[in-house]
Amino acid sequence: MAQRRIDKVFAENLGLTFGGCVRDQILTVFTRDIPQAAGVRWPLVPFVGTEEKRLFKLRWAALLQGVGIWAARDAFPEIRADEKLTRKVLFAMKTYADQAMQKKLLGTFSEEALKGYNELRQRFERLALTGEPEKEAFARAFLSAVWDKPAESFEGDRVAQTATMVGLAFGLFVKVGNVTRNQDSSYERGSLTKPQKKD
Repeated sequence: MAQRRIDKVFAENLGLTFGGCVRDQILTVFTRDIPQAAGVRWPLVPFVGTEEKRLFKLRWAALLQGVGIWAARDAFPEIRADEKLTRKVLFAMKTYADQAMQKKLLGTFSEEALKGYNELRQRFERLALTGEPEKEAFARAFLSAVWDKPAESFEGDRVAQTATMVGLAFGLFVKVGNVTRNQDSSYERGSLTKPQKKD
């Protein structure tokens, strides 16, 4: 059995796993409950409002990556205590998430829109890495991006409902992190890719 030590190998594998978690929350298990919580009307007809739906998902993807690094640091004290491990998780998560979402989401946007996505993602990263993160702060920052208003202008039920969605995402990352913690393959380099067969 591999030694269960939270090191750079584990951090990279955790980041890759969290990148897959971001992808799944955007492309597979995304629900209308999220835009509804943010006060966004979500057309039921699949091809109505496609551009607006993609933009909303792009912003939610940026938020999820901030929530992911928050969850990693919350669930693993070793990662919180070591800036290099934090950066390793963050880089692997962002790289994998972007590659996994390229065809169905990121590749549909202009360079300007993707610049906005990266700037928003950095905003959520700062929330995750500064002080003690709060889901309400994530909710306000997300609502600010959606409605183009100052984060401080949002209060009440809209913040509470969006914060609930943030909390659910956070809980999912923690669960995935705990599964990753218990897998021997998480502590071995290259464990997330199948080895090539030699001829």
